[in-house]
Amino acid sequence: MRSFTSSHRLTARARLRRLLPLGLLGLLAGCALKDPPTQHEIIGTSATQLTIPAQWAQGVKTEGEVAVNWPDSFQDPQLKELISEALAYNTNLQAAEARMQQASGGVAVAGSALFPTLGAGAKTGTHMGGDSSGLRGWLVSSTWELDVWGRIRYGRRSAMEQYVSAQYDFAYARQSLVAEVATGWFLAKEARQQIDILDEMIRTNEEIVGIAKTRWEVGAGSEQDYLTAQANINLFRDEQEQARLAYNSALRSLEILIGHYPAAALEISPELPDELEPIPAGLPAELLDRRPDILAAEREVAAQFNLVGSARAARLPKLNLTAAVASLSSNFYQLQNISDPLINVGANLVAPIYMGGELEARQDVATAQQREAMADYATAVLNAFEEVETTLNTLQTLQQRNQLLQQVVSDTNRNLNLAQTRYEIGQTGLYQVSTLQVNLSQAKLDLLSVRTLECLNRVKLHLVLGGDFGMPTGESMDDIELHYANPISALTDSSEKDAK
Repeated sequence: MRSFTSSHRLTARARLRRLLPLGLLGLLAGCALKDPPTQHEIIGTSATQLTIPAQWAQGVKTEGEVAVNWPDSFQDPQLKELISEALAYNTNLQAAEARMQQASGGVAVAGSALFPTLGAGAKTGTHMGGDSSGLRGWLVSSTWELDVWGRIRYGRRSAMEQYVSAQYDFAYARQSLVAEVATGWFLAKEARQQIDILDEMIRTNEEIVGIAKTRWEVGAGSEQDYLTAQANINLFRDEQEQARLAYNSALRSLEILIGHYPAAALEISPELPDELEPIPAGLPAELLDRRPDILAAEREVAAQFNLVGSARAARLPKLNLTAAVASLSSNFYQLQNISDPLINVGANLVAPIYMGGELEARQDVATAQQREAMADYATAVLNAFEEVETTLNTLQTLQQRNQLLQQVVSDTNRNLNLAQTRYEIGQTGLYQVSTLQVNLSQAKLDLLSVRTLECLNRVKLHLVLGGDFGMPTGESMDDIELHYANPISALTDSSEKDAK
């Protein structure tokens, strides 16, 4: 092979000296990326009628920060254990985590074009490309697009925003799962207490049946009273069977959430929390920076904004730098005027002139998608405010209903005791006793339902306020930018995750 002479080195260096200023000029002239719209700008554009108040309309106390680790407030070790199992084994949450990891990989893919590509090839033997030249040798080539207008950087920034959005989606999926477990837990407790209440009513009615039968046998009563009492027992037993079905269904739902076979085999204690302490609700404006679903929608707007920038930059010329190093030889021919190795450095500028309107259409589509994302963000904000106001209103209503129903249960129970005593001594009929028994049963079930709704409403209030339980939220753009600044480190991290 020929040796690489000093003249060849000078030629290559001269080419590099000519191209280096051009490349640096292109990098320095590259346009800075524009910032996406802020949350206030989005609301001002897509929700022009919205004015965020200083306080919640329901007038609740807002002192203090929204609670974190809120499942601890229910003071139930079994609930905490079920939540831990759900976070570890729930299949829907695993799918949400996989979507977040996909978005993480998308950042590396979108940013890879910012770095030079490097390829290599080699050939040996007597034929190359089907001819008889006997060429053999190797080739190393590299191509680098200078992102003068930000097309690649906008695309990479969009992928980064989508990654942050996916992180917030995953955070909200975790919060929703915890709320779903707590909801199923309280529904199971309600059904379990319904069974116990109806069991108590059945025992009470069995005593009434015995009294009615005795009075009928001695001629002080009638067969109609006996049959009425017996019919009441069967009605309560029917309600009890329905409560058992609801209890088993609630258990199966819980078992699915924690990844178990739905065998309705969980053992649930029936006790509900005696009293729920008031919790701070924060301020309406704080909701925009706390709820993960709103933050995810905001980052999706930013992602679509960057896609518009990428589509706009795609309509401008592209500047590519190329370099290649090769070594060639032949068994049959002497290669003239070819250095060994051969070095080639160059640049090319490509400007789109006419593509049938494709680039313009892509920009129009991206712009429309950005408007859609902004409208979705405004919808998420409005829905969040509606959820909080409704939940706070429901909280006040349930507290009032609880007090009223407690009094109803107390009064009906006292009235029933008096009616039973009067029936035993023959001063009243069984119809009044039976009616009061049904009323008492229904009052107890209604009170139980309201107490359960208070617990469920408390769970929902924590969720709609954005209260978490000590879990990480989305990464900052600076952290992601730093992590993916070196493509080699990103690939290394990915390989380590795969190995684990």
